[in-house]
Parts: sequence; C-alpha cells; structure tokens
Amino acid sequence: MAVHGADPHWGETLLFIQPMAGDAGVIDRTGRHRPALNEYAAVTSHGRWDGHAAVALDGYGDYVSVPASAALHLGGGAFTIEWMGRLNTLVRTRCLIAHWTFLRWEASAFSLRVDQGVPTLCIPFGQTMVRVAAEVPVEAGVPLYVAATGDGAGGVRLWVNGTPAGAATLPGPLNVCPSPLTIGVEAETEFYLDGEVHAVRITRGTARGIGPRTNPFPCG
Repeated sequence: MAVHGADPHWGETLLFIQPMAGDAGVIDRTGRHRPALNEYAAVTSHGRWDGHAAVALDGYGDYVSVPASAALHLGGGAFTIEWMGRLNTLVRTRCLIAHWTFLRWEASAFSLRVDQGVPTLCIPFGQTMVRVAAEVPVEAGVPLYVAATGDGAGGVRLWVNGTPAGAATLPGPLNVCPSPLTIGVEAETEFYLDGEVHAVRITRGTARGIGPRTNPFPCG
C-alpha cells in the first residue's frame, strides 16, 4: 500500500482514486482494491482540476466499479466519504458514489448523489430512508466537492464545497452491502453521472475535518 507519512488519516483510508496523466486505467492509490472502468469511461486530461487528470463519464452507461469487499463496510463507526469532480448537467438524479444493491435497501449502505442539482446523502434502514439534502443547489460546469461524515455515535453530516449542508441521526449502523461500490451510477439504476471525477476517498474510523480549504487529496 502506498504511504503518505504526513497524512494523519492515510492508514484509515479504505479507497483513494486520483486519476493521473498516463494512467492506463483507474487505480486505487491505497493498493487495497482493483477498480475498473466500465463502458466508455476513460482517464482524460479534459476538465482536469489543479493539474490532475480525471475520469470522464458521459451519463449514458459509463461508471467506475470497485469489487465487493468486506473491507469497504463502514458499519457503525466514524467515516468520511469524499467526492470531487465536475457535473456537466444537473437534470435528473446523478449518482456521485454509492454502495448499493438494486431493489434491496436492506443490502444497501449509502448513496451520495445530486438530485435535480441538490447534493443528497441517502442511507437506508429497513423500509425507511434517511435523507440529508442541501438547501442550496449546485451549479453545472464548475468544480464540486461533496462529502459525508459519520461521527460514530449516529450523527451524519453532509458537506458541499467545505460548508455544512445538512445533518441527521441514524437509527443504527450502516447496512452491509454485498455488491460492488460504484462511482458515477447507483447499482442498476439510470442515475449515471455526466461529467468528470477528480478524486474519491473513503476513510473508516474517523470523521475527517472538512472545511473550505480541505479536499480528498492526501497530505505529504
């Protein structure tokens, strides 16, 4: 596994995707997982952020998948889910990142999405869904940073561009999801993302401090 000595949370990072120029495919920089590009998803320098490359998704079947693994289960502890990229369109629901099983809420853990321009965190429990939605819609065509944190005591918070956007209390731990984790779509839905993905990071064991100056990239 790659080491970032100056990053205090690198050892707790379960997944970190940061496309770089010259990558033949999508890579988990922690070395824990083997993500895959699906359909016509590709690493590109178009739309890059701060000199980094991006995974380009066209909104019609492109996505990134991470094989199912017990190492991705977040359970009832603290966690941080971060997505950074750019959306070309805000029409309909666009999934940023999800650990979801189609038509099985009891086997789905979370979905971080943008519904008609509104960043939303969805976490299912039984026949109910905990939804945390931002009050202000985001814009298309500009860099976007969306994060979700859990404090390990039931509290979850949604962040948009480093600013608190909503909060809720969970009735229990996140469900165990036996399905692949997906970036750019939610399971077998039509919630395909049209845009670019610059970085995805999942951290288990801590709610990383989020603010206007933070981002998913490791320190050091």
